[in-house]
Amino acid sequence: MASVGTLLSVTVFLQMRTRENAFVRREFERRAAGLVDVTRDTLNEHASVLHGIRTVFDVSTEVTREEFSHVARDYEQRYAGIQALEWVPRVAGAERTEYEAAARAAGFPDFRISDRSQPGSKVLVPSPSRPVHFPVYYVEPYAPNRPALGFDLVSGVTWPEMQASMRDGLLRATGRVPLLDDRAQTTFGYILHLPVYRQPLTADSPEARADAVRGFVFGVFRLSDVLARVTAYQRAAPFDVLFLDKTPAGDAQTLLYSPAGGTASSSPSVTPIDFAKSPLHSMVPLGFAGRTWELWLRPTPGWIASQKDSYAGTMLVLGLGLTGVMTAYLFSLGRRTTQIEQLVRERTAELRATQATLERDIGRRIDVERALAASEERYRAFVTQSAEGIWRVELNPPLPAGLEIEAQIAHLYAHGQLAECNDAMARLYGFDNAAQLAGTPLRQLRDPADDRHRGLLRSFLTKGMRLQEAESFETDRDGRRRIFVYSLIGIREQDSLVRIWGTQRDLTAQRQAEAEKVMLERKLLESQKLESLGMLAGGIAHDFNNLLTGIMGNASLVAVELPPESAEQQHVRQIELAALRAAELCQQMLAYSGKGRFVIEALNLSELVQNTVPLLRLSISKQAQLSFQLATDLPPVMADTTQMRQILMNLVINASDAIGNNPGEITLTTGVQFADAAVLGRAVLTPSLPEGDYVFLEVRDTGAGMAPETLARIFDPFFTTKFAGRGLGLAAVLGIVRGHQGALIVDSTLGHGSSFRLLLPRAANRSKPTASHRSANSPWHHFGRILLVDDEESVRFVTSHMLRSMGLQVDTAADGAEALSRFEDSGLRYDLVVLDLTMPGMRGDEVLQRMRKLRPEVNVLLMSGYSEEDAIGHLVQDGGSIAFLQKPFSVSALREKLRQLLGDGATK
Repeated sequence: MASVGTLLSVTVFLQMRTRENAFVRREFERRAAGLVDVTRDTLNEHASVLHGIRTVFDVSTEVTREEFSHVARDYEQRYAGIQALEWVPRVAGAERTEYEAAARAAGFPDFRISDRSQPGSKVLVPSPSRPVHFPVYYVEPYAPNRPALGFDLVSGVTWPEMQASMRDGLLRATGRVPLLDDRAQTTFGYILHLPVYRQPLTADSPEARADAVRGFVFGVFRLSDVLARVTAYQRAAPFDVLFLDKTPAGDAQTLLYSPAGGTASSSPSVTPIDFAKSPLHSMVPLGFAGRTWELWLRPTPGWIASQKDSYAGTMLVLGLGLTGVMTAYLFSLGRRTTQIEQLVRERTAELRATQATLERDIGRRIDVERALAASEERYRAFVTQSAEGIWRVELNPPLPAGLEIEAQIAHLYAHGQLAECNDAMARLYGFDNAAQLAGTPLRQLRDPADDRHRGLLRSFLTKGMRLQEAESFETDRDGRRRIFVYSLIGIREQDSLVRIWGTQRDLTAQRQAEAEKVMLERKLLESQKLESLGMLAGGIAHDFNNLLTGIMGNASLVAVELPPESAEQQHVRQIELAALRAAELCQQMLAYSGKGRFVIEALNLSELVQNTVPLLRLSISKQAQLSFQLATDLPPVMADTTQMRQILMNLVINASDAIGNNPGEITLTTGVQFADAAVLGRAVLTPSLPEGDYVFLEVRDTGAGMAPETLARIFDPFFTTKFAGRGLGLAAVLGIVRGHQGALIVDSTLGHGSSFRLLLPRAANRSKPTASHRSANSPWHHFGRILLVDDEESVRFVTSHMLRSMGLQVDTAADGAEALSRFEDSGLRYDLVVLDLTMPGMRGDEVLQRMRKLRPEVNVLLMSGYSEEDAIGHLVQDGGSIAFLQKPFSVSALREKLRQLLGDGATK
């Protein structure tokens, strides 16, 4: 009997211990998988930064330093761990001097293409002559990374990997590299680089791909920030983390080591062998950017011990105790059977033996009670210290079997009472400790009319009174929406449910963080799409303006040469009108790209609305009524009046179309409002604007409203719900708002109308530009020599004919190099240079700087398909006069600019 009882007790103990160890291993693997996902997400975010910047270079042949800084600072604000973002162009040895001069002229007087004086040194010396250089040309942020500017990476440790990337176009990473933090202390990070090719890329061999490389996008990232996110995630599970680089042959390089609760180190004393000795450990290979990295994880002994309970030991003690009692009892019965014949003679001895047996039983009982008390103490410690809410609900009377589901749920609410819980459970409901919550009826903790909680109880009852990891959306007593995950188990006695044990965790913050991450990713994709489409629209508009310049210019020349009463004048006029309408379409495309502003002045939005009222009344349906709520003494904004009027007209006409043939009202409101982060976060594309006071213009209608799927696409170019629309109206509105550093907030409900609110920053002054009233068509001739520079042959042809019609001698040049060659000829003294700003090879502003060095007093007329502010707003206007002429243009427009630069009188 004793051996059988002992065997059963040991068997039960071993089975419980095996299940317990399996549970601990599953919990470790689950949490380790989370840490690995966090690490992968962080590395993928770093890779997405370089792909995003490369997209900017793919869609534009020329990316300025300001454009690069804007994109780089946007990524720095969204992602942690960025030490530096760099643009490294490919510079032929023959172009080295030109690149160095351009960088110094851009505000970097110490720029030169340099090498390190010796490996590992911070001292830079001029690079020797090479067939090709790869210098760091743009770097952001600039101040902490200033020493890197001009460093030729051909001499650096990354050059072999750069050569491989040039051939296959793949993203590559380095191993651990030292970095210098803000306190001039050495930290560690790694470097990513990605090649940028000339577009379109037609090369199909590695050598051809290498020849097509324009440059590289580099990113330097702090490894400490990678582990910082892992450390933040692992607080609920204290694990040791070892991050290794196994790419080189031989011994692995330690990237970083983060002990649980300790400080990260790049040269730890532990090795993967130490991790492998742990009873629980995990090694996950991370292939990333050509590197083979390993992530080693192991839990601390304290965490393993906290996951185990004492039930197995208690069952072993109870089993052995019961076996001893039964063995003693059977032994006593055997002795009494053999001694029955001596009962009278040995009565006293038997009583003494019985007394001794009772004393032994009492001693065993005392031992069992002590073991139970110790088990209870360990149970209480576990429940009290648990981070999860643990509770017990008692049912008095118990829930009988056989009731319908809804009747069972009603019984739980009516007779359930929270018998006990831990402090973590009390804090979930806004209490300080468990004593404040214990004894509360279930109907007071949960609203019986709450369908979400009733659904949770329904699942519990229909799944055998067991429920694992079930989520429930609830509202706490402060009205906040909370998300809990439950695990429930019911205890039956005599076929009736008497109590329910449960655990619950608050997942609200985690779900919010996940939702915010999805929202940020969506906003990033929308912003990248808008930027790419904007650059495409601006480029198309610029090229079309060049074509329209030839059409309008030739039409103007024909109109001048034909007699005023000629019948052909009408045909020429139709050509000019068609070209003007095409130019207006180009202006809408420029507005969409955010490059359509022309004349910026202090503007009162209330006055703008009042001055536009007659035109608005003619443009809307007769069923639509206009009403106004215009603020008086409204602060001015710095804006282009024409474009603001275009916004107003587009929004009001759209509101009229939404009202249709039904009676409705369009309300125009102006005023000032304080916009905080929450308000700006509702704006289209969530612009990065500071909090503060903004002047607003709102157009609200009582029309049909928009469905969510339509609202999501209204700002896409060429998307329209109108039969005859082009789909550029709202796209242009958004581009104008972006170009004015403003925000646009849209609210619409299907069947209840829509509202568009434009927010613009307040202006610091109320000054307005003065305009010349001289007639542009008055006769004007001038005898002099002009140099015309434009890469479009049609533009050179028509513009040179216009100039010659005014008495001028014209020399032409097809690019910047040819223009400089003619300008440097000492035998030619040009009265004026007509210069296109956007040309392949040497840009117009570069040509202008070279000409000003030769003749500072030379007068220049700049031409561009972009607006004046975007085209020449950054140029330093010293020396001779500078004027701007927007393409396409007519003879009269050209004549007025020439009169402005060369004077009124004709000379010879």
